[in-house]
Amino acid sequence: HSFTTISNFMQLFIALTSAAVAAVAGGSTRLVGSGAVIAQGGYPRAIEASSGERFLCTGAESKLLVFASPVNATLEGPWAPVGVVLEDGRAGVDLANCVLFEVVPGVLLASYRYHTGCPVVYKNESLRSQTLGNHRNPNRGMLPPKSPRAHCANFSIQVSQSSDGGRHWTYLSTVTSGPIGVWEPIFFQTAAGVQVAYSQELSNGGLQSIVWQLSRDHGQSWGPAVTISNGQEHASRDGMPGLARLPDNSIVVVFEGFWAHGPGRFSVQMRRSRDDGVTWDSGKVIFSTATPASNAGAPQVTVANGTVWVSFMCDEDISPAQRSWPGDAATKVMYTRATPSELDFADGRDRMTVGIGPGALWPGLVTVTDQAIALFGRGGSSYLKTLVTGHQ
Repeated sequence: HSFTTISNFMQLFIALTSAAVAAVAGGSTRLVGSGAVIAQGGYPRAIEASSGERFLCTGAESKLLVFASPVNATLEGPWAPVGVVLEDGRAGVDLANCVLFEVVPGVLLASYRYHTGCPVVYKNESLRSQTLGNHRNPNRGMLPPKSPRAHCANFSIQVSQSSDGGRHWTYLSTVTSGPIGVWEPIFFQTAAGVQVAYSQELSNGGLQSIVWQLSRDHGQSWGPAVTISNGQEHASRDGMPGLARLPDNSIVVVFEGFWAHGPGRFSVQMRRSRDDGVTWDSGKVIFSTATPASNAGAPQVTVANGTVWVSFMCDEDISPAQRSWPGDAATKVMYTRATPSELDFADGRDRMTVGIGPGALWPGLVTVTDQAIALFGRGGSSYLKTLVTGHQ
């Protein structure tokens, strides 16, 4: 089936490109393969449910697709399509960034961006390349205030619910809605309740912060937005948040922003909370490319067997003349031991390329039975790669 197979031509292409990238990269990264195709669509995000079953959501054209892998399957699957969270092919609709969460045993939530009244050029970009996840800006820098891509009539983060293993979905709630851009939601459980963190633009196409909102009733209603990382502090577009809880019960958030190289060039940052997300430290850059002409962004984070993994997109291996962020990116991962003290990623010294570039985009991370797994999109399909380090 086209959802789970890849042509001989694509296999040959990946093998040849892997060798080429390894030669260009030299000693900067280790190439550990390009993973297996597991599903249709891009921007893959997966969870392991309390039953042991695994669920995956991707974006394909104007649909948010759900796939499932049974308890007794290998980490690579098989993954079978089971449902559609939402479909809306109307002109001016931008539907993407699907993430999943098990709010109580047997009940799944999906959150996603659902924008309406978007310019035609914006809509056409979104449909042409769903694997690009965040379509508001092909260059991922700040947009001119009057750019047609800088705004839709309404931006929203919404939540749907399924009680039958992802087969059928119903609308549950709207986390936020308004005329200013919001992007890339992610669920996280705190003692207070379920949180949805997301990227909140301060002005359309301008600076951006990471915020989250709390639900005390399993996603039916949401409290006010609380800032995790304020983009004004570093004149930055802080975005693409990923969250994980460490063994000492602290929380880390990773995100892209302009902290290292200034406006228009992304690096990967981390902040940490030791009081369950009530307050956050001042944060630090955990990876930036050696040259300000390249980017590292769209990070995610997970913890497996005492190791903290961070994935991200990066175009450091592309020659300057051929760079076109973000479509030129590879998917990379780095890791460090989870400790109560400061986490030291050594600026990515041990980073590995798991999805060769160009075009290995919008990676996700998930831990399944204490095994870290990287996910990424390429050319309308989603890929999976298990991660192993000397720590394990």
